Amino acid sequence: MLKTLYLWDMAGTLYPQKWNEELTGTKSFDEWIEKQLGKKIDDVSPRKYEEMYEVPYTKGIYFNLRIQPDYQKVLSWTKSNEAFTTGLPQSNDWRAIYLNQIVGFDIRDYLQKINSTFDYVETNVKTEEMLINYLSGKFKEGYQTIVFTDDNLKNCESFYKAVKLVQKNYPKFSCRIYHIKNDQSEINDKKWYYEVGTLTDLMNNEKTLINN
Repeated sequence: MLKTLYLWDMAGTLYPQKWNEELTGTKSFDEWIEKQLGKKIDDVSPRKYEEMYEVPYTKGIYFNLRIQPDYQKVLSWTKSNEAFTTGLPQSNDWRAIYLNQIVGFDIRDYLQKINSTFDYVETNVKTEEMLINYLSGKFKEGYQTIVFTDDNLKNCESFYKAVKLVQKNYPKFSCRIYHIKNDQSEINDKKWYYEVGTLTDLMNNEKTLINN
């Protein structure tokens, strides 16, 4: 049976965040790291940089950390959900410490797997090679369609380019891409991707496409 997988970005997509300058006394997460470690950000390794998210995420308020209000409803409907992050897989455990007590459920129950750039090499930067490797592997597992969602349009573009390369080897492989705006813009068809305001917009569009 051919399957569909919903692949999510995490920070800014499933979990909106904005650095709290007033509380932290710093203008950015990078500046906060520099103060905590006593070194320039360029001298911090990718892994150490990502490890530094633990305190801000577990405290939550450092990032004004939120969860999409329709998270549970939409990810229950999509069912097959994974994430691909430039952070560490345990970053969602850190978010859960703060968010679970607010929402009253375990946010981790709705993501079957969290894939990380660190699964491939010591970097917090997604590469084309990683995406091709990941997508090819999922096709071999029986996922003919992957639905990818990100709040960063550049990431959507990179994903689309990787899909086109994978399709050279697997012509039956397909994707749908969503750029989420986190606003009231609703659904807009941009030809190679959809622009949506909320997760519910995405779900409603998916229902329409599946039923047609």
